[in-house]
Amino acid sequence: MKINVNWPANPASEQVVGYNLRITFNGSTSVVDKGAETSHEILNAQQGTYAFAVQARNIVGNGQFGASTSLTAVPSTPPAPNVVVTEN
Repeated sequence: MKINVNWPANPASEQVVGYNLRITFNGSTSVVDKGAETSHEILNAQQGTYAFAVQARNIVGNGQFGASTSLTAVPSTPPAPNVVVTEN
């Protein structure tokens, strides 16, 4: 399972030099420095509830983390197989 997280860039007038992404899963929180990127991908995500919040940084310092957004990740149901029956 893969999760893609993205957010809009701050206006140029705010002179943002980077973003931090806070990820909370199963009671553990980590902060990822994303540089100037406005997206993050979690490969091989585990089933459960994730919460995300973004913080912008400029030359003055760090802003506040924005509102948290959460999602519950569940494995998708695989499509039904194609079955072809042929007569000999």
